Amino acid sequence: VDEFINQTFSSLQRVFFEINLMSKAYAIYSPKVSAFSRAAMMISGKDILIAYEDIFNVQERFDIIQRNLFSLGLNDLQIARSLFYQYTLSLKLKMPLNICLEILKKALYFDRDNDAYRIYIIDNLFQT
Repeated sequence: VDEFINQTFSSLQRVFFEINLMSKAYAIYSPKVSAFSRAAMMISGKDILIAYEDIFNVQERFDIIQRNLFSLGLNDLQIARSLFYQYTLSLKLKMPLNICLEILKKALYFDRDNDAYRIYIIDNLFQT
């Protein structure tokens, strides 16, 4: 999107631009619950939303993040959020708590201002 967007847009203008651009797609791949993606689908007037949960199982999603996270050129907040999603997947996979905890610590490293990660870390420590 950065290649197409006017760099002087405010955050709100950028959001509207991105939703409108997404609405032009043939398909929108997103989580099952995403207001951003649903808004783009409504603008398009077509049922073009495909949940990646319907394509990849939990282990596959965990592995995709593991393989690709640092090769996508994401900013720190996107990396942190992706790591948190990977953490939720690790819980579903019933991975050892020390692995889950390491994922959370990485998320906190990339988003030091997010106290939610600290709360989840404390919760993990109570479970060990």
